[in-house]
Amino acid sequence: HNDQWRPWLAEQLTALGLEPLGSEGNFILVRFPGDGGRSAAADAFLGGRGIILRNMDAYGFPDCLRLSLGLEDENRELIAALGEFISAA
Repeated sequence: HNDQWRPWLAEQLTALGLEPLGSEGNFILVRFPGDGGRSAAADAFLGGRGIILRNMDAYGFPDCLRLSLGLEDENRELIAALGEFISAA
């Protein structure tokens, strides 16, 4: 599952102008351009749609969110919602 969806998500995130950082696990750390305000805004936007990511500010990465790989429909929903967020910005 991870081998299939981690590269797909990384490719989709990059296409949205985000920076997925390398991972070997079942999650991806995503860096948002600009300051931590952009990742916080994305976190709130996604949370409003029931998509929960982990804010990484407490870990010293204020411009990043961590996402866990989900099922196909969840991964596609995440990318669609991030596309909406970026389009609205």
